[in-house]
Amino acid sequence: EDLKRSHDDIRLHTELRTSCDADTKELCAGIEPGEGRVIKCLRDARQTIKAPACRAALLRLMMSSAENYLLDAPLAAACADDVDKHCATIVPGQGRVHECLRDNSEKLSPECKLAEAAAEAEEVEDIRLKPQLLEACEVSAAELCGGIKPGNGRLLECLLGKVESPEMGEGCKRKLRKQVVRENTNLAFNLRVKTECAAELP
Repeated sequence: EDLKRSHDDIRLHTELRTSCDADTKELCAGIEPGEGRVIKCLRDARQTIKAPACRAALLRLMMSSAENYLLDAPLAAACADDVDKHCATIVPGQGRVHECLRDNSEKLSPECKLAEAAAEAEEVEDIRLKPQLLEACEVSAAELCGGIKPGNGRLLECLLGKVESPEMGEGCKRKLRKQVVRENTNLAFNLRVKTECAAELP
């Protein structure tokens, strides 16, 4: 519960509050803390954050909310009814509720669908924001992409490029093929397209 509160209000998140003080004042001035508003502002502006410590702290927070949707206050609020309706039996953690919502994307409320799409678009930037894929591909990543560090979509791009390799584990292949299907449903889920066509994407 304390962790959830700290993800709702930057004033209660010691690491973000201290390491992101200057960036928050510059990028999120005038935004009232609480209900995840300032943290959402920082996430939306993550590409322009200057302080390395702030970027690192924000990544750790994003990894936590990718694992457990309840730690993303705006998304949890937008999807509360949808979770009750479609994912009530799913235990939060390991990105399971996010996956359930995406598997039911055609049935989601407009608010939840938009929030989940925004979260998924963030995740393509770093495989560490995809806990199930990261776990399934841990061995394959070490064997086939050992020299590539996560970040800026590099490791995910490497794995996708080697999906037909006989050395790749079957569990990793399944997750990567599912990722390709997701990329084809929304161009914002494809980092190459997202980066090169940023001006054209909604």
